[in-house]
Amino acid sequence: MAIIIRPVRGQITQRALPQGPSMLRLAKAARIPTEGIMDTVDSISKTVINHQNKIEEQRIYNKNVKQQGLLQTELVNYNEQLKNEYSTGDISDEQLIGLFDKQHDTLYNKYKNEVYKDDEKAFKKWEGNFYIQMSQAREKMFAFKNSAIIGQAELTYQDADSQQQLDLSNTNPALLNEDRYQAEYAVKKNALEILSKTQRVDIENELKEFDAKYLQMGLDGLIAPGANGKNSLYYEELADRLKITDKNQDGYVDKVGGKEISESERTALIDLSESNFLNQKKIEEAKEEKQINETSNTILEKIQNDNNFTTNDKLFNQLPNTPSGKAQQLTLKQILVDKQTNKEPDSLNPMFFNEMYQRVITDTGKLFEGKTAIDNEYTKFQLGDETKEEAKSFIERVGSQSLSFEQAQILRPLFGRKKTITYANEKEKFNNLMTAVKPKILGKLEKFNSNAQFRLISVILKLEKRFNEGLKNGISPEELTDPANKNDTFIYRDIDFDILTSVQESKELRNSLKSRPEQISNIVGEARKPFFPPDMNEWMANNINLVKGKSAEEQTTLYKNSKEFKKWENYAPFQTQYKEFLKTLSNTGK
Repeated sequence: MAIIIRPVRGQITQRALPQGPSMLRLAKAARIPTEGIMDTVDSISKTVINHQNKIEEQRIYNKNVKQQGLLQTELVNYNEQLKNEYSTGDISDEQLIGLFDKQHDTLYNKYKNEVYKDDEKAFKKWEGNFYIQMSQAREKMFAFKNSAIIGQAELTYQDADSQQQLDLSNTNPALLNEDRYQAEYAVKKNALEILSKTQRVDIENELKEFDAKYLQMGLDGLIAPGANGKNSLYYEELADRLKITDKNQDGYVDKVGGKEISESERTALIDLSESNFLNQKKIEEAKEEKQINETSNTILEKIQNDNNFTTNDKLFNQLPNTPSGKAQQLTLKQILVDKQTNKEPDSLNPMFFNEMYQRVITDTGKLFEGKTAIDNEYTKFQLGDETKEEAKSFIERVGSQSLSFEQAQILRPLFGRKKTITYANEKEKFNNLMTAVKPKILGKLEKFNSNAQFRLISVILKLEKRFNEGLKNGISPEELTDPANKNDTFIYRDIDFDILTSVQESKELRNSLKSRPEQISNIVGEARKPFFPPDMNEWMANNINLVKGKSAEEQTTLYKNSKEFKKWENYAPFQTQYKEFLKTLSNTGK
């Protein structure tokens, strides 16, 4: 290994320091860097100042945003105050500018000297916004003022128009003349022209409308109302006068209320008169019907309950002296006579009664031979094979016409109930009850037992009577028809009495088959017609002159072509029952 010998310290060669410019560089290199430090300090100072400025800017911004909102609220409230005070726009532009100038000065001083006192820098930034908001508030108020003036113009016009129409309506139509028409026309035209300055108005059309209203008022001046006032005949006469086209004919109308009428106006007045005629006719008929209804109900109550009531009673004279009123009077007098002479309805069958009952209780109407179900007691309708000529109203069927007095008294309240808002619920509850008990009442042999239908009618009459009385006494339909109620208000607590045993039902059936066609039922007191055809021997006895000298075959032919047989033959329900009965006998070997 090689050994390196190092020189001793004294032998180390000293390097000479560089001279000249290099010394300056060395000195600079060795000097403390004061310039960099100052730059750094300056940078930090600027950063601090910038931060403080940003903080100040944010403070000013926060303050100005807040004061901007407060100013906006103040101006909104001020505008609302002005709107309430000048809701009709009754303020001049000069007055409004003066108010806003005053408000401007008040608010400016407040914000500058109070809110922004000693905060001039913030105020200068906020001041521009102040002017903007003041300008916007003033513009909004001017817009409101203009709208208010336009709206008030319409109201002013309407008030003037209403007053004009009122003045004309309070004037005797016979006194309306040409001078009055010209004056009123000028007033109307002037009002429209003023209104047109603030809004769009079809002056020509509005003046036509004025003429139409004026003529309507003047129309009543052509003829004087009769003793009964402006009845249907009055309007009919007006229309007839206006329809005269010959200028030389008496009654010709060329002017109405002093205004000369055009052909189009004449046509419009004719249409108006005829429309008034029809409307007045309906009113008169409604009044007549109401009077007939009310008086008839009173008379029927008398017939039912007063044995001393006679056809000479003054109550009959309360019926209107019109064809309908006179016809009703005759009908009611006949009902009274029927009762006094103990006449019962002739040949009412249960099918007819059930159909009549369904017609009464049905809301929408049951279509039957092109006719709807009866709507009231006085609407004519057909039953069975009745023709249109044979159609009668409910009231016309009382007494000898089809209905017993008892049946009528039970069914009549249904008409009144139908007019109440509670009828739908009442009907539903009662029908639900009848649906439940009907099979039990009719029995298992009801298809062949004609008396079963009469028992059902008897039950319907009984329950309807109880139901009506219960409703009159304030008992709810639910209570009246609920077998489980504990108040003893259920209307059919005696149902067991009406349900026949098998033995009773068989006996009733045998009696039914033995019955003659016109046998009186002892169940409800009505005449009964079973489903058997009319008795041939009885028919020939009643028509002896017709069948006299005829062969047996000819007599049979006459019988089968008779009105009585055809009526039975054409009534499908009886035919069906009869055929089913014969089939049953055949199947049982009897």
